[in-house]
Amino acid sequence: AAAVLVARQEASRWDMVTVPVPCSCGSPSAVGEQWDVAMAGLGFASKVIEVGGFGQTRLALYAKDGSEFEPCWQYSTTFNCSVALAVVRHRGSRLLLGSVHLDSHTENLREDPVLAAIAEARAAVGLDAALVAGDFNYAMEPTARAMAFGGKAALVSERLQSELTKAQAQQASKSVTALPEDLQGLLLENLATPAGRMALAKLDGTPEVLALPFGQTASSGGGGGELGALRLTGLGVGTFPTYRLCNKDNLAFTRFAADEAAFGRDEQEFNCCEGPPETAEEPLDSSEKRLLAQDNEAKATRPKGVLTLRSTACISADAVKACYFVDNNKGHSGAIKKRGSCCRLGIGWMDRLYVGDGPGSLAGNDSTERHSQAVQSDPIFILGENDEPLDHALMTWCVDVPFAGASSPFKG
Repeated sequence: AAAVLVARQEASRWDMVTVPVPCSCGSPSAVGEQWDVAMAGLGFASKVIEVGGFGQTRLALYAKDGSEFEPCWQYSTTFNCSVALAVVRHRGSRLLLGSVHLDSHTENLREDPVLAAIAEARAAVGLDAALVAGDFNYAMEPTARAMAFGGKAALVSERLQSELTKAQAQQASKSVTALPEDLQGLLLENLATPAGRMALAKLDGTPEVLALPFGQTASSGGGGGELGALRLTGLGVGTFPTYRLCNKDNLAFTRFAADEAAFGRDEQEFNCCEGPPETAEEPLDSSEKRLLAQDNEAKATRPKGVLTLRSTACISADAVKACYFVDNNKGHSGAIKKRGSCCRLGIGWMDRLYVGDGPGSLAGNDSTERHSQAVQSDPIFILGENDEPLDHALMTWCVDVPFAGASSPFKG
């Protein structure tokens, strides 16, 4: 990889700045450099650019060789939503990098401020490719895809539509409504297995394409193309939702890890539609013993407060409930929240990556047009200060941007 893009939402002032920060709780030199130190330890010691405000959306680009990247534009705002953007020139191409946190209370056009800012960058310096990551705030919702898929996906879609309609009809402008037992049961059942999660992914409400507004484009300083749209990176098969994660009394961490160790199964080897065994005391076959041994080995080196939500995991309904439905008495997790005209379920694959290429801008040496490719990794559940759970998962992607006929992977 040539570089790592770190995109953060509601970023703490203590863990992304590189200058000493006066602090009454300790030595200034002891705080404020965690990301820099971590990236340097991985071989990405050169921070090319950092954009955004403290306590808001931020982005930072770390490179192995900083001289290969030239910052040429940046932008940040918290108006209507929180956005941090930067454009860097790399191998003759202009790459836009973005970190965003969209406003979930806006029913329509919530991504307009982001797209307008990207269009501004396109007009100022031109764009050949883009990587925009963050909390796009689209929850699980009824979709035509789910109805066409049929089965449990269609059933969940129908029931969810009914409950959203009821919540919308409430007179209060703000409300939180718990799901009825039957709908919660359907979600618990399907979130427990890779096949069930694959079916529920048909209810992902995140737009597959974001089209940039028409307008002025820069005609100099880069490749031949101009960016016109962003396309959503797809979900991995069986991936867990990235929001809203809970860990009351450490139940999610303990139950998820125990279930996965006892009967986690690889979907390629087993039919996970059947779900896990009823008890962990059933005899384990050789493959399950291998998985258990691997998990025990991973636990020995796994940092405290870090749990990978593996897409291949089969877990119990109790573990699912602990992860997504039982928060610290706030009652928002796994419930329908109404804010004005916007109603949504508090579960979804909200933390996503969009990529985009200008037509012909990343052509190879043989003039064959090529496009950036991105692959999503499993969500990572993290505990923060005082072991409080972060309600969004940490997400990673491996991105291959074919600059000037040569592949140059990024990780963000």
